[in-house]
Amino acid sequence: PEGLDPEANTARFIESMDEYRAKGVLAFTLNLQGGFPGYEEAINSAFAADGSLKPEYMARVARAIEAADARGMAIILGLFYQRQDQVLSDEDAVRAGTRRAIEWIQEKGYTNVMIEIANEYRHSGFDHKILRGEAGEIELMNLVRSVHPKLLVSTSDLGDARLHPSLCEAADFI
Repeated sequence: PEGLDPEANTARFIESMDEYRAKGVLAFTLNLQGGFPGYEEAINSAFAADGSLKPEYMARVARAIEAADARGMAIILGLFYQRQDQVLSDEDAVRAGTRRAIEWIQEKGYTNVMIEIANEYRHSGFDHKILRGEAGEIELMNLVRSVHPKLLVSTSDLGDARLHPSLCEAADFI
């Protein structure tokens, strides 16, 4: 929305980490494509149409990951979010975005990050087929592992605790 300062918003989040840690929170979920802010057609994506990463967005993500690490906290880093995957031009761009995000994590040397391919992968807000089905989620998990074999990877379903058995087998965590 008008007036939102992403840098200040990131700084406030980082400043709150100590309070969360004091209350026993040990991990946060961040996403490279933002959640539903209460109105349709918001664009909040670290990805360009071709799957490349936006440097200013990734700089904020890096600050949050590093601040969490300094406090002994973990990050579950989501890659894709419904109503946002439309930013990516096609399924090849989804694959390229996945690869680039994982290469970025590897280059940074982060050890406090786990990957969630898609938040609520069966949600009707996803346009790209690769993000809407078990086969696509597994393909992207395998892509993550091909780039960074030590990185833990999973996906999430609609919150009904009914993750498909093939995803339970493929995921490193539920």
